Amino acid sequence: AILKAKKKTQLKILERNAPYITDLVRLSRIVMGSDVAKPASSASAVIGEIEAWVPLKGLINLAKEKARLEKQLAGITRELERTEKKLKNQGFLNNAPREIIDKEEKKEKELKEKLKRLGKNLKSLQPE
Repeated sequence: AILKAKKKTQLKILERNAPYITDLVRLSRIVMGSDVAKPASSASAVIGEIEAWVPLKGLINLAKEKARLEKQLAGITRELERTEKKLKNQGFLNNAPREIIDKEEKKEKELKEKLKRLGKNLKSLQPE
């Protein structure tokens, strides 16, 4: 795994806890730094200001993972379209209780964020 921390304090915490991290996620090694580069075809995560990457080549079938993510993206896109349509419906907005409208607005925001993250994950599987 590759961990990138821009702040020295974060990097020191990661370095101090590297043995625990490698044991927890069963890694053979961790590369850490403030100037490490993202490897091609890797899974990624952002935890606060720390970026983490795991190279996937040889670990998973990239074509199947890409297809799985594309299917998820399609489903979330459909759900987002339904939610947006509901929120544009004047009848819904005029008649629904405020808490239901708030719930749909929250759902819309969460779906957009999920779509963004899945898009990034899908993009990270592409060779650079």
